[in-house]
Amino acid sequence: MVKKVIGWIILLIIFITLIGCNGARNLKMIPDGLPFLDGVTMRTELEYYGVGTKRLLVYWENNTQYTLMFGEAWQLERYDEWKKEWVTVYDGKTQILFTMIGYELQPKQIRKHTYIVTTYDNNIKKGHYRVKTDFYKEDYSKSLDERRYCLTAEFMITSDKSFLKPSELDFDDLENSREIDIYSPIDTSVHVYRNLKTYDTTIVINNSFY
Repeated sequence: MVKKVIGWIILLIIFITLIGCNGARNLKMIPDGLPFLDGVTMRTELEYYGVGTKRLLVYWENNTQYTLMFGEAWQLERYDEWKKEWVTVYDGKTQILFTMIGYELQPKQIRKHTYIVTTYDNNIKKGHYRVKTDFYKEDYSKSLDERRYCLTAEFMITSDKSFLKPSELDFDDLENSREIDIYSPIDTSVHVYRNLKTYDTTIVINNSFY
């Protein structure tokens, strides 16, 4: 047990070191060349998001026998159709800072995690993007570098509202929101949500929001 705790503390120190060594001039928060680990996957809640999206809900899934740990550090990448490669996105308007915390992912566990898009881009444009991050597995038969892995989750940003669906994050402020009942025709589901603090309104019609 002591060995396990010490191991996680060492990993947290490494996370802190990585953040401290990466400023606006070097946005490779996740180095190239890290391997993927079979049985560990990550996917975004939705396939399509609207222009200017601020947050992404992502599902981590661990189908291995190992306990994993990941942190807040990540990078946003866009697929460059001209170069045929993934490039790091950064608008230069924000200071990149991450909370130093480690999250455990037990074997056969699924865990939700939210990534803040505005960390890298305050007004994300149309295109093909991905979340790129890293994690460590608990396997003391290998060195620290040998148990560090990469993970990605791809998604699209579009201005076509017909592709958009509600996100769980749109309704995470339930304490300050309420649903307004309105008339809807047969075979049409209409829900209107209004935030009682900001007065923002979200209209959901047949599971698509406007």
